[in-house]
Amino acid sequence: MFQRIKKAVGSVPIVGTALKRVYRLLASKRGLVFKSSHKYWDERYRRGGNSGPGSYNQLAHFKAEVLNQFIRNYGVEKVIEFGCGDGAQLGLAEYPSYIGVDVSPWAVNACKKMYRGDARKTFLLSTEIPLDLKADLALSLDVIYHLVEDETFESYMRKMFQVADHYVVIYSSNYEQAWSEPHVRHRAFTQCVERNQPEWQLREVIRNKYPYDARDPDNTSFADFFIYERR
Repeated sequence: MFQRIKKAVGSVPIVGTALKRVYRLLASKRGLVFKSSHKYWDERYRRGGNSGPGSYNQLAHFKAEVLNQFIRNYGVEKVIEFGCGDGAQLGLAEYPSYIGVDVSPWAVNACKKMYRGDARKTFLLSTEIPLDLKADLALSLDVIYHLVEDETFESYMRKMFQVADHYVVIYSSNYEQAWSEPHVRHRAFTQCVERNQPEWQLREVIRNKYPYDARDPDNTSFADFFIYERR
């Protein structure tokens, strides 16, 4: 029943946003409660949820425009994404070679099925990353502000910069602010990079074409692009 409600409200242009919030509340009452970042996302995907509105519609196209242009401009051959999610955003990507990593076994398996037959794409659990894995570009899209636990955040950031040979591209908010939803924690992550990654420099910030508007949260975002380059 809940999945039918979810699909129905998504087709209502004005009322849809408010009803989606009601759906999320109903979902939480069905047991989708926050215990940890890892458990929340795995359970969300298992129950038929997706990676969120940032991976669909105009926000997804905005991200693809920026990333595909970056790939072309700098001759990036190999991309590793930390947090591939449901694979929807990847459908717009033009990556010559891609490795998608996620903490959710369900998400990884779903992506493997979605892109089976495409030899350019590989998917791994975060626990399966080889120690010697490297890529031209390490990518993080709409992930950092979902890493609620400090240890999880610090481990994620450390691994991402270790794997990248030349570039790290992060799409996220970059400020400290409490949020109403327990699986969201905004962080001033650039300060962490400055402290812990002295060999990397912030090359460019690309502001969101659709900045966050509380009246239209499903089509706007508090995330911007932060492009790092190895010194």
